[in-house]
Amino acid sequence: MKKLILIFLVLLGIQFSGLCQVKLIQGRTTDFQIEKQPDLDSYLVGPDYYFIFTKRNGAEFKRTLLIIDKDGNTKTAGNIEINAGVITNMNSITDIIMLGNKMYVLVENRNKETGKNTLSIHTLGNSGEVSEDGTEISSMDFKKFNNSGYWNAYVTADKQHLSIVFQQPFEKEQPLKFQYFFMDATLKVLKSGDFNLPGENNKTTTRCYASDKGEIYLVRDKFEKWNPVPNVYKPLVSSEPFKVLLNEPQKIFNYTTEVDPAGNLVLAGYYHENKTVTVGETKAKGVWIYRSDISEVKSTPFTNPTENLTSRGIVFNGNTFFLIGEQYKEERESDVSKAGTTSFEYNYNYTHKDIVVTGFETSTLSKKFDVIMNKDWKSRNFNSDLFQSYGIINGKLAVIYNDNYTKYVANSSYNNYKLPVLNFVTNDGLMEPTIHFEKEFHMPDYSFTLFPQLFCNKGNDEIIVLGKNQSGLSGVIFKVK
Repeated sequence: MKKLILIFLVLLGIQFSGLCQVKLIQGRTTDFQIEKQPDLDSYLVGPDYYFIFTKRNGAEFKRTLLIIDKDGNTKTAGNIEINAGVITNMNSITDIIMLGNKMYVLVENRNKETGKNTLSIHTLGNSGEVSEDGTEISSMDFKKFNNSGYWNAYVTADKQHLSIVFQQPFEKEQPLKFQYFFMDATLKVLKSGDFNLPGENNKTTTRCYASDKGEIYLVRDKFEKWNPVPNVYKPLVSSEPFKVLLNEPQKIFNYTTEVDPAGNLVLAGYYHENKTVTVGETKAKGVWIYRSDISEVKSTPFTNPTENLTSRGIVFNGNTFFLIGEQYKEERESDVSKAGTTSFEYNYNYTHKDIVVTGFETSTLSKKFDVIMNKDWKSRNFNSDLFQSYGIINGKLAVIYNDNYTKYVANSSYNNYKLPVLNFVTNDGLMEPTIHFEKEFHMPDYSFTLFPQLFCNKGNDEIIVLGKNQSGLSGVIFKVK
């Protein structure tokens, strides 16, 4: 099959020193189809980018591995599957991780006859195959098959350590019990033990995080009148949580979580001042931040309240870190005519508006600035092309998204065409002039759609974003050279 290679160098002008090299490379095609609202994990493994898509159908999960090489060529796409066993001796994938420079699949085996819940780790091949022989991490006892505990895995920021936390089967009138293992990239256990959370139950989801040094964090959301109240635990230090509460009348709207380069847990998001949250009617009045080493919550109001502001991610960059947010609204259509059918899927309408970047001072957590990037899109069912990609390129925050073609090129005939653009934001809050790629993508003649929701920014001072034309899927690499 023919391979089309297009490499473009664009001089960006005085505000941005150097060249922005955009590679649009159409490699071997694949019949892999992007599902609506895909669940995606992405990794940089050696020179290649691994994209793992997960699609849930009832109680079953379909996982597909897509590999893009360093030039954006699609190398391989294959399903990630294991032998599920039988209903009384069941195998299931609990997580897929990158540790060191290898990909692994964590497999849980629940055996009713032996009363054991066993976790093993298996290598993942570059065609999606899972090795049959795995390394057992641990096994736990259970009495009831439907109360056999939960495994949680977290790979630290250095990619050299793995934290495994097992939430044991729930027992009435007993504290919630856990066991943990902290391992290096060779799967050597560096430390392990157990801890309890008195007064907790198994009805709240536990999210687990860890630092490179082995600090373990748990986050369990409680709710007060539909408003989340994150309970943050440092279980190796204390069984008492820090409750992330804001001053009245502020209520948490939504938030996102990351572990910073120093190993501290960071929660950041938006707050409102309504008594209850109503879909489509809540305005974010401001931003809030919590970090585990300070154990206090700071909040700062916006100049203007913003509707439907959703936290997307946190990016760390030296003396500044950025909270990325987007005005986002999802509305499900009612279709009672199909209700109850096995193939029924709801239809959704999506609205994607402005991107809001908030900068914080790393040392004090003080808010430094808000930067707003205007966009306005609506769609039905599929919206991977309406999100944004982000990461650090050349020491600056880079935000990539599709904007309206006519904002940059005067031609009313192409009002609904999407033009890929890139904005740089410095640590001082300066947003440099928007860079658009009309010529590089041969717009509007070349029918290529960028999917900013599907990206990887895990290294190499670059961001790779998936896109598609009639020939198939490929990667677009944004980097400075």
